[in-house]
Amino acid sequence: LKDLMWNKVGIIRNEESLKEALTEIRKMRADFKRTRKCLNQGEYEYRNMLTASELIIESALSRKESRGAHSRSDYKQTSENAVHSNILKKEDTEVLKIMLKRLWKKISGLVILLQII
Repeated sequence: LKDLMWNKVGIIRNEESLKEALTEIRKMRADFKRTRKCLNQGEYEYRNMLTASELIIESALSRKESRGAHSRSDYKQTSENAVHSNILKKEDTEVLKIMLKRLWKKISGLVILLQII
């Protein structure tokens, strides 16, 4: 997984290598039979690394420009018209729950601060 990400999704990327990496990641995920409960910490970490790798690749494929550390050899220019946003897939409910909890804590803290003032 580490070699695949470095060689295909590393510092300089292009659509072809990203799609090859995505195909390989999806094969690795299909070969990894644990979709719910894992047997040990290493399996949980591997499953999480597969998920993170897939999200990185999908995000890189959706960005059609070079910006910062994201360098596309097939899109060398920075686009001022590029849409920048955070994208979560519907299946990423745990990530969304964590983000919402953090946001709620910030909002709750702000409300309490405003009530004090």
